[in-house]
Amino acid sequence: MKKTSPLMALIAWTSIVVLGACADTTVHDNTSEVCIEQGPALAAQCVPGSNWQLLASGVEQCGLNGVYQPLTGSAEAGGQCQSSGTCDFACTISAELCECGIADITRDSYTCSTCPGEACTPGEVQCINGRVSECLASSGIWSTATDCPTGKVCQLTEGRFSCIDGVPFGQSTSGECGDGDLNGAEECDNGEANSDTEPDACRTACVEASCGDGVVDSNEDCEPEGPVPCSSNCNFPEPVCDGCEGNQVCIDDPELPNQGNGVCADVCDFAGERFPCEPGLECVFNESANLETDFGVCTLPGE
Repeated sequence: MKKTSPLMALIAWTSIVVLGACADTTVHDNTSEVCIEQGPALAAQCVPGSNWQLLASGVEQCGLNGVYQPLTGSAEAGGQCQSSGTCDFACTISAELCECGIADITRDSYTCSTCPGEACTPGEVQCINGRVSECLASSGIWSTATDCPTGKVCQLTEGRFSCIDGVPFGQSTSGECGDGDLNGAEECDNGEANSDTEPDACRTACVEASCGDGVVDSNEDCEPEGPVPCSSNCNFPEPVCDGCEGNQVCIDDPELPNQGNGVCADVCDFAGERFPCEPGLECVFNESANLETDFGVCTLPGE
């Protein structure tokens, strides 16, 4: 098998298609605003160097186990159909990188099939876009790919290429959460790296890290069930004050930070920028003829 390099794949703009399998039989509306908004997240599930596109509803080129069959004469090398939630999409790689189709494809890499007619070791088997090709004992070259028996598709399984039972795209998949492959409605799956304790990790239920899962992620201040006060959107509570007057604002109490306790503080100006004084200090304004040098100074009361 010839394996592409990520660098080569990054050069390509057009098409093979990486498309897992849906978890239900619902016809999805891939033109919906939900799918369009999820574009960046869907693209992140594609093999590095590939392009991606939302598929038309009622996908016709997605066969058993989501194997994608390119149209005759297209610039696509082939690949697999993929779904995330209610959105079906394709990750495309140029046929120039895989002249004779795809042997295997995952979220991290893809393997090109060896072209029929090239030399091989008798007894070897390879897949070409879900079809099977054998090394001919009589000539030592790869045969033209043929269909697997009805209901089966050629895939890499336990390190060997063979015809296995297939599942039509849009129906249930045999993949399980934790196997490292994105299956059905899974939001993510990093295999053994899935964790319910590590920040930002894919959770063991194959859902993305989120507010309320009990782990403080990089985009959160806290968790609602944690040891400190926390808002429902996983931010520290805004400070609350009672009776700030005049040129004062409510700021977080530095002695009890992130608790929702606020203290009133004077606000000073310097070159057009406003900033609060530390609690207990007051702002004394120094007015001059030059507005750019007008400034306030935070001082102890009475000084």
